[in-house]
Amino acid sequence: WQADYPAPSNFLDVLLSCRAFQRGVGLNLNAPQFCDRAIDRRIHRSLELQPTDPAAANALWSRIDRELVDKAPLVPLVNPKQVDFLSRRVGNYQYNPQWGVLLDQLWVR
Repeated sequence: WQADYPAPSNFLDVLLSCRAFQRGVGLNLNAPQFCDRAIDRRIHRSLELQPTDPAAANALWSRIDRELVDKAPLVPLVNPKQVDFLSRRVGNYQYNPQWGVLLDQLWVR
């Protein structure tokens, strides 16, 4: 699994909500089988707030994140790192934190 958008909902709701765990289903993104109804209610509230009050939603996402860290249903084993080497002939280098180097934006002399 890899997030397709860098938002808290794309990690916490998808990987650690009660609805993400489906007993007896082969493809289960909630691998730790974690389900906390109180955290789920806060996840749903954050999703509701996001379009109208992003600041309040972000504060609630932060609270949820801290709670999940304390409960530790997932423990990251790796933190990927990317290094790009460029020739002096390359121009318009742009890096996107989600997709990496934007190849369609580069030019070469």
